[in-house]
Amino acid sequence: METGERPEPLDKEAIEGQLRLMANCFGAVHGGLGTLLVYSTTLFSEQCGSTANGFFYVSTWPGSMFLAVPLLSVLGRQGCLLYSFSSYVLYAILFCTARALQTGDVEKESCLSAGPVLLCSASVVAGLAAGVMWTSQGSYFAHASALLASGTEDPEAKTREANAWLSGVFALRYLGWEFALKLLTSLIQYFKQDDASILVLIVIAALATVVFARSDPLPREEPTSQGPALDKFRAAISLWSDVVIWLLSPTNLAFGFGAAFMNGYFNAEVSAGIAGTASIGALAAVTVASAALGSWCFGSYGQKHGLILPMALGSLAMLATMYFGLSEMKGLSAAWLFLPYLLWGFGRGSYESVNRAALADFYRGKKIDAAFANFTFQQCMASAIAFFVNRAKVSVTVTTIMALLIMPCYVLVMQRCSGEQRPVLQDV
Repeated sequence: METGERPEPLDKEAIEGQLRLMANCFGAVHGGLGTLLVYSTTLFSEQCGSTANGFFYVSTWPGSMFLAVPLLSVLGRQGCLLYSFSSYVLYAILFCTARALQTGDVEKESCLSAGPVLLCSASVVAGLAAGVMWTSQGSYFAHASALLASGTEDPEAKTREANAWLSGVFALRYLGWEFALKLLTSLIQYFKQDDASILVLIVIAALATVVFARSDPLPREEPTSQGPALDKFRAAISLWSDVVIWLLSPTNLAFGFGAAFMNGYFNAEVSAGIAGTASIGALAAVTVASAALGSWCFGSYGQKHGLILPMALGSLAMLATMYFGLSEMKGLSAAWLFLPYLLWGFGRGSYESVNRAALADFYRGKKIDAAFANFTFQQCMASAIAFFVNRAKVSVTVTTIMALLIMPCYVLVMQRCSGEQRPVLQDV
């Protein structure tokens, strides 16, 4: 574009339509992978499935910190999303192939046999892609918000409005697809068609990838200005000396260990034993539904009245879930099996809404990206350690301790950052 030339007018309705399309494709692809992660500990042995999930989570952070930045500069936002979608489809195909390589009793299979080794390799591919996906999704939304706010009388206010709208659009479709796919998988497996359920997920993810590949990119796409990959890493590491980032970590650590416990041991040993493997998808869908409801309720209340009560309720939900996990539902009928999944969903809702809002309250400007990178690191490393260790009592104990620490640590952060100390955290 020549100097002084006005940019072409934007069709903001078309931009909103592109965002809806991206959110639907994202939800269809990521929802399928999330479903397979849940089923990896039941369709494979618990040990092998947990190990594979550990590789997924431990690969996500380097994908975000080191791979996303150079790929964004080369492929752009839409190209990075397509790379991630394609990697997820590849994971699903390799998951199905690993199933075909299984021989004999699944519970007695070695994690060094062909099927589990292939599954672990696929998990690394998907984990790296997940880091790229979430980074490029954030960049995509930030660019879209700027486009929707451009040319308005108050761009800053319009950007905040666009961010709120985009969050709602994305959450509705992201969680909606995850809920639908987990429910669909459970229905198909009810008829003893495990492999057919995986093939359905592959087809849906592949179609979503093709649809997104044929869609138009956002207008005024320019090279992302994220700086060298090592700069992002150094910025994240620089916050490790800040006690606040660790005082805000109990929710991340509780969610990381708790999610590994629920998706690993509890699914494989408790739920599958009580209600069968086919029930796992439907029970996981209960968690998604309650997470969506919890996120909306906690977020709405927190905007008007503060974060203390929503954070406390999320902590209590995690503690109650771990109580049912420790008791393994003994003495309760199968009809009560939905309850820990419902409660865990509210804990997840607190993690995904209130916890992120708390971080945004205490960090500003250039530090916010580094702070969120540390949140990703904390949660992913917690899940990876829990899956690799694969000891139910360890996961329950750590989750319980971290859930008990959530409120005391948050109060300490508020006291530390009140008055004259709070501006130290702001970098604008």
